[in-house]
Amino acid sequence: MKRSITYATCAMVCLIAMPAHAYVDPGTGSMAIQIIIGSIVAAAFMIKTYYYGLKRRIARLFGRDGGYEVDGDSEGVNPQAIDESSDTAK
Repeated sequence: MKRSITYATCAMVCLIAMPAHAYVDPGTGSMAIQIIIGSIVAAAFMIKTYYYGLKRRIARLFGRDGGYEVDGDSEGVNPQAIDESSDTAK
């Protein structure tokens, strides 16, 4: 019962429009655009991060690592390429 009263009160407060008597300058629109663009970039980065983590886990699950180390600092580095480059540098 208390929740329905709380929800009804919140809905009434949100739906009743009152005049704001406030000035919105052009900088506010610029700030809103920055917030929108920043949110899109942050969401894209988050999706990319989780996508590659999920892709790596699925590849490890099915044993399709392709000879690459998945853990540690040498992530995505082919160990054979490191050995070959160190031999040629000597």
